[in-house]
Amino acid sequence: METAIILAALAFCLLCLVMIVRRDLVRLRLQRQRVLATVTGHRTNRLEGSQQFAPIYQFTAEGGEHEVVDEVLSNTCQPPIGTHVELVYPAGRPELARRPRLMMWLAVYALLLALAAILIARLLGWIDAGN
Repeated sequence: METAIILAALAFCLLCLVMIVRRDLVRLRLQRQRVLATVTGHRTNRLEGSQQFAPIYQFTAEGGEHEVVDEVLSNTCQPPIGTHVELVYPAGRPELARRPRLMMWLAVYALLLALAAILIARLLGWIDAGN
């Protein structure tokens, strides 16, 4: 039973890695464009009884107006409406614009890789169950 749980967790972890890498490959293959966007509002989500906010950015690029919602939620409406924020996107794909958060994404990759390594080590018996 323990092996099945470890295999399921490992499969989930690897699936998450594949999905993130697949999404980021476009960003890595194409030249990065920078644009100055304006916060025009905040999308609200209710999570576990509390409200979370994601800024909505509007900018002009690639011959048209674009609007994107930030991927990161916060407890407050930050940044305030009207604030100018730098976004980056792969050339020709302004709908993929986001704030540059290199350290956050490196931490996500590191966490998923570390979790996969721990699960593999446990599966191979390199880590004792502590019983």
